[in-house]
Amino acid sequence: MNVFRLAGDMTHLASILILLLKIYATKSCSGISLKTQELYALVFLARYLDLFTNFISVYNTVMKLVFIGSSLAIVWCMRMHKMVKRSYNKELDTFRHYFLIAGCLMLALLVNEKFTFQEVLWAFSIYLEAVSMIPQLILLQRSGNVDNLTGQYVFLLGAYRALYILNWIYRYFTEPHFSRWIACVAGLVQTALYADFFYYYFISWKNNAKLQLPANGAQKLMAILIAVGQAVAYVLSGMMVVSVNLVSGMPFFESIIWKAFSPTTINSGRGAEFEGAIIALFHLLITRTDKVRALHEAFYRQNLPNVTNLLAAVLIFLIVVYFQGFRVVLPVRSKNARGQQGPYPIKLFYTSNMPIILHSALVSNLYFISQFSGNFFVNTLGKWQESEYSGQSIPVGGLAYYVTAPGSLVDMAANPFHALFYLPEYSSQKLGFKFLEQQMVMPGHRDSNLQKELNRYIYCRCIRRHVHWCLDCSGRFHGSSWLRNWDFACCYNHLSVL
Repeated sequence: MNVFRLAGDMTHLASILILLLKIYATKSCSGISLKTQELYALVFLARYLDLFTNFISVYNTVMKLVFIGSSLAIVWCMRMHKMVKRSYNKELDTFRHYFLIAGCLMLALLVNEKFTFQEVLWAFSIYLEAVSMIPQLILLQRSGNVDNLTGQYVFLLGAYRALYILNWIYRYFTEPHFSRWIACVAGLVQTALYADFFYYYFISWKNNAKLQLPANGAQKLMAILIAVGQAVAYVLSGMMVVSVNLVSGMPFFESIIWKAFSPTTINSGRGAEFEGAIIALFHLLITRTDKVRALHEAFYRQNLPNVTNLLAAVLIFLIVVYFQGFRVVLPVRSKNARGQQGPYPIKLFYTSNMPIILHSALVSNLYFISQFSGNFFVNTLGKWQESEYSGQSIPVGGLAYYVTAPGSLVDMAANPFHALFYLPEYSSQKLGFKFLEQQMVMPGHRDSNLQKELNRYIYCRCIRRHVHWCLDCSGRFHGSSWLRNWDFACCYNHLSVL
């Protein structure tokens, strides 16, 4: 047992003892949700049905008995004890928790580690525990003021789950074949539900004031649940593929997330290493005795994603989003429609989805055909060889090589023609031709003088994908790039002189 699990168990036990102390000392359950306590009793009964059939340790058995017995005792006091049940406020505790039970049961039947009776019940208890605190939080938000013992109880209950997340992370790095992804996801959702309460708890502790929750906290809580549920439904149903605008940006973010949190292990000559930069950072800090060297390797390791590249990719994305708002507005009017006049914005970056779709289709087909080597024509399209570290095939010659971003600044210096070929040009003259084709003119300027006027705002050689290539070279990852899909974020770029 590691320190995180022990701390989580003790925090959970402390929260239960505080609640029992409140009920015993004050003979009151004011501010406590009976429905939350019933949900917790159901959670422990479903999870610990193996109490007498699967012995792990004395500690484990005692904790199971304590959790089951305490939850049933609290429910009995709130329902049957003559003095305690009088203080229970049914008018505020009106959340229909049966919907939570039904939803978690359906989810457990659909998503579980193994479709057996015991595993389905375990998954059901995990899902139900993640949302069991909802009736309690809504009751506190409706009542406004929260007494000290109730606030401590809710805070410790939330802290227990946060500590258990650290326990799962620690076990993932230290125990072979450890897999508890259902518990991890449910734990993250449960901790997120406490976020609003934690914020106001910290504010009250900092100001030494009584804990008060806003009246609209319940709406915030339900909004989070609806948003998470809708996002999960979209992913499971595949609805995201309907929207071209959404899909066009997905590969970029998928690449970022995968290279940051990929649990895949790769042997690069120094033993098995995690591909994900963030996971590798924690793994190195946990397993290495020299923490300074571990940090240096996590930030600057070669041939695998590292933290420096991750931070660079995030910084570059924020910079591009910022510069996306830079623009100069030109007044234009139509030759055909008299009196019709409007602004024409010239942005620092022009974005469009269609060039990306066409470019991706062309390059994908080129990559596919060029891998069937064996004759001169196919070799002209591309030559491939297996990467030394990842085992993936990468283009090393032919047209496929020249439509692929250079791997680094060293590659650029070694083959400058590759860099020049990768940087197609787009001039202000083409934008002038576009105006002429659309029968648009600038008031006070002749057609022959249009290009000269445009050159005041657009650099003489407008750039398409120059920024993408430069950033691509600076954020390179083991034969692939964090910004390989940068065209999805800014694909048709004009560099304006602002």
